[in-house]
Amino acid sequence: MRPAMPDSHPDRALVIVNPRSLRARRLIRLLAPYSLPLDRTVTIAPGQLRLAETEGTGDASRLAREASERYGPELLIMAAGGDGSSGEVAGALAGSPSPMLVLPVGSGNDFGRTIYRGRSGDGLDVLDALGWSPQGPKRPLTEILRENLSVRPIDLLKLECREAEWTDSEVLARPQDVTAHCLNVISIGFDSRVAMFANRFTRRFGSLGPLTYVLGVVRLLFSNKRFRMHLNAGDAGQETVEYSLGAICNASYYGGGFQPAPLAKIDDGLLDSRVSRVVSVFDILRLAGTYKEGDDRALSLFRQNRSAAFMAAAADAEPLYLTIDGEGLLAREVDIRVEPGALRLAWPRSYGLPACFSEA
Repeated sequence: MRPAMPDSHPDRALVIVNPRSLRARRLIRLLAPYSLPLDRTVTIAPGQLRLAETEGTGDASRLAREASERYGPELLIMAAGGDGSSGEVAGALAGSPSPMLVLPVGSGNDFGRTIYRGRSGDGLDVLDALGWSPQGPKRPLTEILRENLSVRPIDLLKLECREAEWTDSEVLARPQDVTAHCLNVISIGFDSRVAMFANRFTRRFGSLGPLTYVLGVVRLLFSNKRFRMHLNAGDAGQETVEYSLGAICNASYYGGGFQPAPLAKIDDGLLDSRVSRVVSVFDILRLAGTYKEGDDRALSLFRQNRSAAFMAAAADAEPLYLTIDGEGLLAREVDIRVEPGALRLAWPRSYGLPACFSEA
């Protein structure tokens, strides 16, 4: 059963910004004159917009958790960044009454593609659709949030990982148990190795947007694409499979616009899992475009399942290569379950009900 939605509406807002991308810095420049920097006590009065820039992993989670614990449903938290930033904020708000609004200004922005499909997902355009634009006429923030904000609960995926570690490399240094939440998509296998390469490239040279992921595919195209795992998805029972690509989806997009689950719903209490057979270089080159479109020709490579849980364990010495909302993780085992209605998602009311909701 989904948690009841609080009756109160937000009357103040916190924008948590990952400043690494050029689009994020543009957002900061535009917002800074009309907002207050966040102080150490996380004080946000009614009608105030506060701005907080993150400096490293964990900052977004800490800021969201501290602010939510203090203000609950009175506070709207805007996550300005890519999928990693949005996922980090969403995990901190799991079970919280504070709603989250996504301002896509990162490199991938795949969750933004899902919720703003058919609309502009640019962070500045989302603010404008909300009725608050730094370049437009100024209205009281409390009035804007009351009149122009839609809020509904959505699902999150919760992971319990054994012998795991967040990493930028592909070397498992100090295994430990890891618990995390996923807002968008968890990938397993070759595409996760690509994402790990793309993350390292971005940290070293800066983001090239979705092109960074394409560079990862080209760089690793002739590397190992055969992996083995013990798999239990839905009611099929445990089996050992050889595979190349896997995606466990709460939403539709990952990898800078690929669609492993084009019809996924973010509020149905189910995850959509996709596990491919072992693919060749020819398969990847032949079907890359159709996979991006969510075409059945590409999805025919995958065994597809809809369930409330997905469990996997490495079948040999090589660990599972995972990415959770684009962030790399290595693990021996992973147990993924849906947490229905764990997050209150907000979006501009003028956008209507997004198609990713089960009632749309």
